[in-house]
Amino acid sequence: FDIPAPSPPPPTWSSPPPPSYTPPPPPPPSYAPPSPSYTPPTPFSPEPPLSVASPLRRGACGHPLQRVVPPVLPTVYVYDHCPYCVRVRLALGLKNVKHNVVYMMNDDVDTPTQMLGKKIAPILEIPGPNGVVMGESMDIVRFFDDNPAYGPTGIIRPPSGRKDISAWQKSVKPTLALLHRPRYMLAGLPEFSQRDSRDYFISGHQLPPYEKAVWKAELSAAEKQRKYDEAYARTAELLPELNQALVQLEQLIYSQDCCTEGGVCMDDIDLWARLRSITLVKGAKFGPKTMAYLQNMADLADCTLYFSMAC
Repeated sequence: FDIPAPSPPPPTWSSPPPPSYTPPPPPPPSYAPPSPSYTPPTPFSPEPPLSVASPLRRGACGHPLQRVVPPVLPTVYVYDHCPYCVRVRLALGLKNVKHNVVYMMNDDVDTPTQMLGKKIAPILEIPGPNGVVMGESMDIVRFFDDNPAYGPTGIIRPPSGRKDISAWQKSVKPTLALLHRPRYMLAGLPEFSQRDSRDYFISGHQLPPYEKAVWKAELSAAEKQRKYDEAYARTAELLPELNQALVQLEQLIYSQDCCTEGGVCMDDIDLWARLRSITLVKGAKFGPKTMAYLQNMADLADCTLYFSMAC
């Protein structure tokens, strides 16, 4: 049989080499390069700590007070609800002094007793070789306002001696006791976060018309709790009395900055500390001047009002 002849090899030819690759030109920059006179920004570096920091803050009656940061921070041991404790917190806020706050449980007897020999609040503690441990709210207020280590002195004037404010406070005291004390048990305040602390408070804090000695000696724990429940249930009856008193108070407040003409004084330290608790009462109606005073002082004190937890 015939064997086919092999196919001839494919022809070969030389083709010119491909042209060398040239990348496309880069797109134009989307920003303008710095000019020859451009100076790069200085890298941020925190300033060293100062005893009086630079930011200014509006202080009592508009005084610009610098933030005072002592080398050793004072610590105040307080109950959040206690008006005597709030006096100290307000004074520290007006002075713009950085400090620590420690909330004691209401049934904590050991802590204050170890510091001052008895159960008391507020307590000021400044550690150190020449440290300070002090009680009595007005003494603590004067300690800070008289001491140049804590900023300008004398920004809180002495009490004015106004009889109208003290008479107002006395007139509303029974109503406020019936409204405040049951609410302290309900609001979730730090010193009452455990049942033991609430029971301790109820056992020692009478409600009108009881005197303290009778309350403590003659009523059982169950009876005291029932009286607290009954007082809370009287809210609708007590609110008109409170709101009428707040109408009267509106006429006594001088301005949002101070209750007495002439600037912040000890009148404010006491009055605002007591008014703060009224913001825990849902339905309390503050006049516009009183409301502005409450909120302005709360801002200066860095001490919140209770409107968000009112009941």
